[in-house]
Amino acid sequence: MLIVLSIVALTLLSGFLKEFAVSKIKGYAAGKLETIINKISERLIGRKIFEKKDPEKILLEIKEETLAVLHELGIDMKDMENEIIATVNRVLEQIQDIKGDIRGLSQYISSSFYELSKILKVEIVREFDKLEADLKKSISELSEEEYRKISEELRESFSSLTEYLERKFGEILKEQKIIQKKQDEIIAKLDLILNKLNIPLDLHAEQLERKEFEGKLSDNEREFLSTGIDIRTVQNIKNIETLIMLGNYYLMSGSTSKAMEIFNQIMEMGAAPMYQAIALNNIGLIYMNMGDIRKAVNYFKAAVKTNSVYYISYYNLGVLYQRLNNLDEAIKYYQKAIEINPAFWYAYYNLGLIYQTIGNYMMAIQYYQKTVQLAPNFPYAWNNMAMAYAAAGNINQALAILGNLVQKYPNFAMGWYNIGIIYLNMGRLDLAMPYFQRAVAIDPRLREPLKQLGVFI
Repeated sequence: MLIVLSIVALTLLSGFLKEFAVSKIKGYAAGKLETIINKISERLIGRKIFEKKDPEKILLEIKEETLAVLHELGIDMKDMENEIIATVNRVLEQIQDIKGDIRGLSQYISSSFYELSKILKVEIVREFDKLEADLKKSISELSEEEYRKISEELRESFSSLTEYLERKFGEILKEQKIIQKKQDEIIAKLDLILNKLNIPLDLHAEQLERKEFEGKLSDNEREFLSTGIDIRTVQNIKNIETLIMLGNYYLMSGSTSKAMEIFNQIMEMGAAPMYQAIALNNIGLIYMNMGDIRKAVNYFKAAVKTNSVYYISYYNLGVLYQRLNNLDEAIKYYQKAIEINPAFWYAYYNLGLIYQTIGNYMMAIQYYQKTVQLAPNFPYAWNNMAMAYAAAGNINQALAILGNLVQKYPNFAMGWYNIGIIYLNMGRLDLAMPYFQRAVAIDPRLREPLKQLGVFI
């Protein structure tokens, strides 16, 4: 925006000079003065000084180029240098003061002035030779009095620069501030709702069960989210994590098309690699849920290529290959996830499941033990570890673990059920029945597998 404002300033200065020169001094003086400004403008634009970020450097180069042009043309400005420099200083200060307000102008304004600057540059180049010749011919005819009048007019013109900009852009700025305020309100409301729902930033396969969000939302909040948010209209969003959590909300709520739109938008925004990896990962989850394994794998691998330490996607690759019964690949990716994040207990738990499935009970127990160290309140890890002990022949350890488990979680049906299974395998149906009855009372769905074992509750 600084570039645009600077070009606007030079353009306006040229206009001011031409207006007062035509009305105040001879016709040839207008051409001379316009030529001076045009030549300065051409040099400044050609050197691309407005691409610099430091306002002091910009000011210094403006001073240097202005004086250089005047000296080249043989104009004695000894008495006016300080005054001109002070005037330029004031103009730049005014531009800096209003830069913050102008920053919020819509993109089309920036584009318009960029195109204007290109046209001006072409015109300057095209007419320069002619204007320079006219200037050299007539510059000597300007009197000291004319110089004095020009100086006064310059001072008046520069002092009105801020007013001029406000008059031209006032309404647009007002509308832009209204839009910005509305956008800020949307983002603030989104943040409140997403924090209320405790939407995670990183997602993996186990988190995709459909969440019961509706009961936590007011009618207005449900309506706000159900209408969908057009991210392209929210230009002032600064925290991309809000976008990701919104996409995660739609993903976990089953609105995959909305989720996909948001994650693709994040990719188009050129976000940081960490956020791109999250977006790619979550698109992979969408395809995984749709059963498009090839695309899911491609997106998960693209995520870790974008951010090599994004362990969530390594884990999701493990889940995908585990579901495909490609256990060697699953183990490889789970171990990679653990290598990057040794505290990620989901990977230990799934490795325990794999080793329990293939009959390596001691290895399974080791991974379950690591899981419960990191997630002591995860009952399924205790339950599965107990059944691995039982399968390895350590019945007492299995019953001890399950006994502690159902005491801590009395409504955990699988704990009661598996105690019954251990006793049933020992031939003690009489001891098993009370545990089966308790399990079925908690979860009636367990009645069916018991029937298949010949146990009727």
